Amino acid sequence: MKSPAHHRTAARLAAGAAMLAAVACATTPDPDTDVTAQGGATAGTPAAGGTPATVAAGGSTTGGSASGGVGVPGGGTGGTTGTTDATGTPTSGTPATGSAGAGGAGAADASAASGRNLSAGGAPDRPESPDEMFTDTKIAAVASASNQDEIQTSQVAVERAQDAQVKAYAQRMITEHTQLEQQQQQLLQQKGLAPQENALSLQLKRNLQPTLDSLRAKSGHDFDTEYVLHQISAHGTTLKTLDTSLIPQARDAEMKAMLSQRVRPAVAQHLAEAKRLHDALAKHM
Repeated sequence: MKSPAHHRTAARLAAGAAMLAAVACATTPDPDTDVTAQGGATAGTPAAGGTPATVAAGGSTTGGSASGGVGVPGGGTGGTTGTTDATGTPTSGTPATGSAGAGGAGAADASAASGRNLSAGGAPDRPESPDEMFTDTKIAAVASASNQDEIQTSQVAVERAQDAQVKAYAQRMITEHTQLEQQQQQLLQQKGLAPQENALSLQLKRNLQPTLDSLRAKSGHDFDTEYVLHQISAHGTTLKTLDTSLIPQARDAEMKAMLSQRVRPAVAQHLAEAKRLHDALAKHM
């Protein structure tokens, strides 16, 4: 006959086996369930910041940190920093469970100290605020990208324009926007600053090559018209950006003075002249 101690030991072993089985069920994804719907990783792949070989939905079997970071494929976006216990239950913070169905997205990373998370592909999940975008160095990058657009499109016009007035206007754009660019560079050098790329300056740069390609595909009157229409569009956009964002957001007194007293009057005059050129070209159609 077995002793009472033997029975107590057997009971404890049975209870322990039942607990291990429960944990295994909690930490192993159901093979018949879409992993993306669980918002976590498959077995053997830790959630962002997790370390063990088997994970519950976004948590780790050891309760390791489930910090937001690079999402696992099919696991959606990571969450904010938190920890979980062996069953995936949050013990502090919010576990990085991911959003259902999103495909391997980035999440809050070190740059999120500014409060800006990253969504799929590493792109900002919200636009930069005016204060984030239009610092003096970012203003300089926008102004420089705008100058390059005017200079490079006008260089094509000097070569290809048919109308003498259009050709003369293009040469003036090259000369005056080159001067504006040089003045800005001198001001930045005096202050030990350099242009800082941002969403708007990069967009202007991306748009430039397709514009050049389109212009080079034209000739004669068609070229003159497209070039002048581009000048109207580009100068109009620049003028609006100066008035609504760049000048109001400029912090340095000299930068603000240059934008308001030199750049804006030149852009406004260029826009007015481009409109007059367009009207003149329309009469010769």
